[in-house]
Amino acid sequence: VSKSSSYEAAKEAWNKAQNAQNTANNAQNDIDNLEIGGRNLLKNSESLEFNAYSGSAITREKDVTVVEWGTSEATRVYGTRGTNLIALLMSDNAQCFPETNQEYSGSVYIKNNGSNTIWIGRMYNVNRIDAISAGQSKRAHFTYNPGSSTTTIMQMQIYASTEGEAFDVTYWRPKWEKGNK
Repeated sequence: VSKSSSYEAAKEAWNKAQNAQNTANNAQNDIDNLEIGGRNLLKNSESLEFNAYSGSAITREKDVTVVEWGTSEATRVYGTRGTNLIALLMSDNAQCFPETNQEYSGSVYIKNNGSNTIWIGRMYNVNRIDAISAGQSKRAHFTYNPGSSTTTIMQMQIYASTEGEAFDVTYWRPKWEKGNK
């Protein structure tokens, strides 16, 4: 066996080992960044509605087309905020009662058609909300862990910053699920 063929065999083995290490590193990175989710805990989420809260005045339009979401079944709600920071809240039949010490993730497709930033999040949890700028369209996400509390509910809410402020949102497919997805 010549020195050059031994060198070539060693070089090939080293390259294979490097490729295997790169594959392992990529797999570990994918696992580390894995988001865990599950089935939608909201029953009949296609028909759930955000409703006016504390004096908010709203108009609702159903079966709105949003091309970037690939749907013609979204709902548009617009109006003015009442006396509370909360402009809209999801209907009572969209509430979930969480298990203690369980991580949950809320999400909804939302498009801000208005000229002011709005926020979406979970009831009583204004520190864990997702801001939606004027003109922005996205799948908003927020997480919640009730800790040891057994008296809480999970309800999506949309916030506007100023009393009497106009808002205009289109939404589709609200979801609560166990996990951090």
